[in-house]
Amino acid sequence: MRLISILPTSYSYSEHIEIFREACAALALNNPSLIREDNWHPLTFSHPSGMDGAMCFNALCALLRRDWSAKGYKARFQRRVVETRNRTKEYCSYIDGWFAKLATLIVLRIDLSYRPELWETITLDDLRTDFDHLYNNARNNKIFRGRRGYIAKIEYGLGKGFHMHLILLFDTQHKQALRHIHLGELIGEYWKNVVTKGRGQYWNCNANSNKYDAWGKLGIGLVDTRDTKKLDNLKEHVISYLCKMDQFIRPLGVQGAQLIRRGERPKAEAKKRGAPRQRTMPTSQRRKRPEITGFAEAVDALGY
Repeated sequence: MRLISILPTSYSYSEHIEIFREACAALALNNPSLIREDNWHPLTFSHPSGMDGAMCFNALCALLRRDWSAKGYKARFQRRVVETRNRTKEYCSYIDGWFAKLATLIVLRIDLSYRPELWETITLDDLRTDFDHLYNNARNNKIFRGRRGYIAKIEYGLGKGFHMHLILLFDTQHKQALRHIHLGELIGEYWKNVVTKGRGQYWNCNANSNKYDAWGKLGIGLVDTRDTKKLDNLKEHVISYLCKMDQFIRPLGVQGAQLIRRGERPKAEAKKRGAPRQRTMPTSQRRKRPEITGFAEAVDALGY
């Protein structure tokens, strides 16, 4: 009851939170004097109606049972279960589309958030604006060179405020697969220092790749279509996590607020008719490909 009393009132939440808030309000259990921890002792508990703690608990449970179906919470919850299932399939299909086009991709998983002292003041619009800033800048920023696709999910938590789970797909032509942890750090620092001007913070999930691998759940870093286990982990443990139902939040009075979004699907390549003729060139006229040192290749791949 204390936790739901501090949730921002300008948003709606999941059906379980909403029915609990409504039931507490109906029984006057959202009164600040009742929420005090020192009031919840059998010998000292007092309710304006004269009910003791056990009676309040039983009344709350009865109200939740009655209203779950009677007020449409159950039906809304079931609809959202179906929507979540369909969304998960759609986003897994989006990932499959990119792997059908490119056999290998570098997958980054980064959480974008704000410093703890700002959690109560940062709004959904603030996060949206900052992410749009990041997304628009990525088009001309060398750090993001080779970016192919993305999935972004906005969530809200009392212990984290508004934050975003972000998946980025890079090709291996422009980025070195072995430097995926450092690439995640570069993007996180860019969010922290440039986009949010010091207000932000981040969590680079790729830095914990070894842990996920030990747990048998690694689906980030370099992912190859031939590694079916890693590809399955990407869809089962990474994509499905982003599409999960909990931490649902939506602005009041706003229909169709987009909390999860993705990039465009890869364009299907037109099939060429017939086999192209190969022109042969004398060995003496062929140009040798310039040698690239390991250091130069790393610098180029990271976009410095």
